[in-house]
Amino acid sequence: MNNENDLIKALEISKTKVDNSLKSSQKCFDKESMEEYSKLYSEQLSCERNLAKFRNEEYAIPIDFPLQWDTGAPLPFVFSNENKTILTFYLQQVDPDWDNTYISDSSEENIEQIALVEFELCYSFKFGSPNDEVHEGHPLYGKGLDSYTAQIIINSIWIKNIEKINSVHIQYEPKNWDDLNHYVFWFHDTTYECIAKSYKTEVFQTSMKKLLTVINERLLK
Repeated sequence: MNNENDLIKALEISKTKVDNSLKSSQKCFDKESMEEYSKLYSEQLSCERNLAKFRNEEYAIPIDFPLQWDTGAPLPFVFSNENKTILTFYLQQVDPDWDNTYISDSSEENIEQIALVEFELCYSFKFGSPNDEVHEGHPLYGKGLDSYTAQIIINSIWIKNIEKINSVHIQYEPKNWDDLNHYVFWFHDTTYECIAKSYKTEVFQTSMKKLLTVINERLLK
């Protein structure tokens, strides 16, 4: 498809299939119908991204993130100074192929699996609204937004705006902005967004109280 009308039509057809599948799955609640709905919904998101890309608009795509947070109560925390920004949240499950070593402290009560995500060269971040009940009002809704996932934003307006501000600097170099990414983590009650070069993940098996001590020490270094 190489014209806007075809892309719009494909999206409309995809949405109809998703609506029909949702009605069917709500009646059956069986694994097969839910899997079919999930497949069709993924196709709808792909159609949304294709249309936004054609229009040169910003849109969200999934990133290969190895961890899945608790969808009901991930309870994310954000910690930041001028050099580091760290995001933590409770995990629902760990990727079976996860090859990092757990950092465990069995001496603490309330032991949990907690993710720590450290962002490299984090220029800015947002944390708070919206929650999952108002995603329909988010500018990325209908452009690939997928709840309870980690995504990256293509053609990010936020990056363009910050780059424009920094372009007045005497040492401004456009190529320095090419490696920056706009990340979004869609949680249940909050949303975390940041502009950073990259990120690294760790999994801790400890209490949040103990982990906060570790993070504090990192930020003070």
